[in-house]
Amino acid sequence: FMFPALYRIKPWVGLLVGGLIWFAWHIPLVFVIPQSVEYPIWQTVLNYLILGIGSICTFVYLSYIYVKSRSVWVTSFAHIAMNNSASSFSYFAVLQDQFLANIGLSLTMLIVVIFLYYKNKLKTFKEYFETAG
Repeated sequence: FMFPALYRIKPWVGLLVGGLIWFAWHIPLVFVIPQSVEYPIWQTVLNYLILGIGSICTFVYLSYIYVKSRSVWVTSFAHIAMNNSASSFSYFAVLQDQFLANIGLSLTMLIVVIFLYYKNKLKTFKEYFETAG
């Protein structure tokens, strides 16, 4: 519900600020997932930067799903499918370093956004907001 309001300010505000809010919303997961390794401060900062970029990309993807489907429920199911696929992947590849797992997730979502961009699918946002008025 915040995305349309932010997007109307400027498209980049909707996607960037929305992605950062998405990132902040998920920060409490840091306190739930146990830390088995004490990382140097530079790696911790880099980890949060990588997670921020991944969160922005994930937000762009889920916003795209919302705009295409015009349903928060379809978007919720896409989020569930994304989380379940990440969990299923852990059966095939064991990453014992959360930093590497975060890099993998962020790169995956970056590739998704690049794919949407090069397939000219992000114009869907403009079309949606022109018709939604």
